[in-house]
Amino acid sequence: MQHAVALNSIANATTPVTLLTSSSQASHCHTSIIDGFRVDKRTGEIYGQFVTSSLQTNIEQYRDGIPRPTDSQTQYQHLMEMKKVCNVVHVDFGGPKAETPTPVIDTLSPKPKRGPKPKLFLNPFAAIIKTAISESAHWVENAVMAGTYIAAGSSNGKLNIRPNYVRKVITMAVISTEAIESSTTFRNHDLEPIKERYTRYLAAAGRVAIHSIERYLKTHPSEKLRLEKKVLESQSQNEEGDIDEDGYLTDETVDLECRMELRMNYGRI
Repeated sequence: MQHAVALNSIANATTPVTLLTSSSQASHCHTSIIDGFRVDKRTGEIYGQFVTSSLQTNIEQYRDGIPRPTDSQTQYQHLMEMKKVCNVVHVDFGGPKAETPTPVIDTLSPKPKRGPKPKLFLNPFAAIIKTAISESAHWVENAVMAGTYIAAGSSNGKLNIRPNYVRKVITMAVISTEAIESSTTFRNHDLEPIKERYTRYLAAAGRVAIHSIERYLKTHPSEKLRLEKKVLESQSQNEEGDIDEDGYLTDETVDLECRMELRMNYGRI
């Protein structure tokens, strides 16, 4: 009811409502600035004073340039050692920092080569295989060809390694790439040592052939006993079981001494 009476009195008022514009705001302001003071027009009360001053730059010249602080980042480094582990910071104030030993780098010792490590294979059937080759045993030939195809394969219908070299490898007591490289039996057409890749092929083919021979001797124990007896007889007579390779020799697999003699007489063969 009171709100209705108030609205009614406002509607019936005869005094017009005036709006203050930007031009009339200055006349309605109750303060003014007199000699730099903000003064109330009605009461004369001083609210404050405007103080303005220009910025004076003081530029001072130094003979030795701009001075710098004497302390450096490393001055107090021996007093504190900070170690950060994840999100935790540990501070050590325990005195001067201990000197860390200088690591010694050995540049003279040979570094190991990259790639597979050299394999050393012991051949317990070397003497038996020599005797079997002298007898032209078919199972030795089968093992040699199996090792040649499995280890090195063929390219364009031609074997990548010589079967005659594989026969000589399986007669070695120790089969390894170093033993094959140091042997004068394995030489190329220029009478030079064969390549490292070729020696790896020969060693792998020899291991495959030895495993094949071992399986054959396990299934034929009588043959193994016969060959072992023959080896013992030859050793008792101080005779070496020479390998007769006449059946295996071709135009490309000539003995080393013969090839050297032919090269001296006729040049490269």
